[in-house]
Amino acid sequence: KQEPQPSTDSPTCPGQLGIVGRNEWRRICAELEMLGVISLAERPAILRYCHAYQQHHDFERQAKKDGRWQVSATTGVISEHPASKAARDLANQMIKLLSAFGMTPTSRTRLAVKEKTQVDPDEKLFFG
Repeated sequence: KQEPQPSTDSPTCPGQLGIVGRNEWRRICAELEMLGVISLAERPAILRYCHAYQQHHDFERQAKKDGRWQVSATTGVISEHPASKAARDLANQMIKLLSAFGMTPTSRTRLAVKEKTQVDPDEKLFFG
């Protein structure tokens, strides 16, 4: 079966990401490039992952600052801080996206990548 082959160029980082999201963009694109599974077609999914990563970071900071649990002043009921729940939900979303990219141990076993035909000079220098 012949699959369409998207461009293997690395997508550019979108401007709407904050510093945390941009740093993760660079990190994950480098990893995906190393695995040989990156293309321009992945840009929306990488953006979704990096946006979730950025939000997760922000919600974790808020939950750490305010505490993961809150007690209602009127009823005394203990409940999870909304930022803590949002961070947990985003972590689940990120795991699903990472799995789609073959970036989890289980999903990596299902990756089918092409052999490298060219040896990177820096790789040869450092790894022989």
